[in-house]
This record gives sequence, structure tokens and C-alpha cells, in this order.
Amino acid sequence: MLRRATKQDLNELVNLEQAVYGPSGFNIYYFRQMLDLFPSLFWVYDCGEGQLAGYALGAIGRREQEAGADEGWVLSLLVGEGFRGQGLAKQLMNALLSGFKGHECQQILLTVSEQNLSAVGLYRQLGFVDKAIEPEYYGPEQPRLVMMLKYQ
Repeated sequence: MLRRATKQDLNELVNLEQAVYGPSGFNIYYFRQMLDLFPSLFWVYDCGEGQLAGYALGAIGRREQEAGADEGWVLSLLVGEGFRGQGLAKQLMNALLSGFKGHECQQILLTVSEQNLSAVGLYRQLGFVDKAIEPEYYGPEQPRLVMMLKYQ
């Protein structure tokens, strides 16, 4: 079942994150802050009995140099390994994109590894286009593709 994240999901979100990313994944403090700041942009896919198959998380930002230029960011989309290939990522992204509709974003941005072909394909299917390649987004030799969806 697709629904918004709650405080009761925090531990399971950390478990899901660590199962995929290990110790470099987000921690409970990060998830709690995101839940407080952006509750309409934090979605989970609940399998029942407290097990989450995945989540999508977004945020709203404003470019300092452009007054009134709000933009949305897809911060994370994750589907657990045992749940991939079932269309959950698309459902989570559609829920997240619907959450952005309540905000006055001019564009939605995200970053993704160019090697993650399934994610890049999904984002393109949803209307995102390539904006730039940041060669050292997370540090030396850690490039990311920046993708953008024009909104409203």
C-alpha cells in the first residue's frame, strides 16, 4: 500500500536504507528531520506488518539568486532488492510528483548515476530530461547525472 511516511516508519526506513547502502545510508536523524520538514513529500510503500518495500523523498528549495524560483528536489528513491521489478518505483515517484503539485515549483530536479539505467529510464519515462553531468557531485570520480522536469 502506498502512503505517506510516519514516525512509526523511521526504524524500518533505516533498516531498508542500510540493507541497500550499508553504513553510508541515511540515518534515523535525517529521516526524522525530513519527515518534519516535508511530510507531503515523503512516501513509503508498506507491505504490511511494519515492512516497507521502498520510499520516495523530496524537498523544496529556493535558489538564492532567483526570487520566487522554488524548485523541487527528488532526494531519494529506493526500492528494496526483493521488491524490484514490480513497478513500485514508478508508483512511489508518481506519488512524490503529486506531492510537489501543492507547491509552486518551477522545476523538479534529481541526480542519478548514469550507470543506473533502470532509474534513468524511469525518470525519462516520467518526463525528466538530462540537464547536466556533474563530474564530482559526491567527490572525486563520483559523477552524477542531473535531470530536470519542468513544472506548471
